[in-house]
Amino acid sequence: MYQITPLRASAYLGCRFSEIKVEIRSLSKYGNFPGVLQAVVNNLKHLIVRGRVKTVSQRIGFVYWVYMNGDQYIRYIVENLFVRSFKGIQKRATPEQWNFIYKKIPLPFKAVYTQQYQPQLIKIQ
Repeated sequence: MYQITPLRASAYLGCRFSEIKVEIRSLSKYGNFPGVLQAVVNNLKHLIVRGRVKTVSQRIGFVYWVYMNGDQYIRYIVENLFVRSFKGIQKRATPEQWNFIYKKIPLPFKAVYTQQYQPQLIKIQ
């Protein structure tokens, strides 16, 4: 199976996130895929504040495509940077907005999100 590289993933995201295309290109020029993903997260938070919930859920789908078609590095960065950002998105959204977005989040992202925020059991010895 063909897996996309961080450079191709950045190019794909640059096409889908037209408002921040220049920033994505600049970051990908230096091989900064985590920076690209952080720019995407910042853009999603900005869209939430502006009330563009449908756009946010659609763009989460674009990142999901990158995640599913990406190599191990891309998957690691998406899980540890992008999926963790859902908590910040939830804080900025109204409960109705968050419910709409959460319903649209792909199941693998929900599984990672749930795993990250499960209460950790503390062993007492």
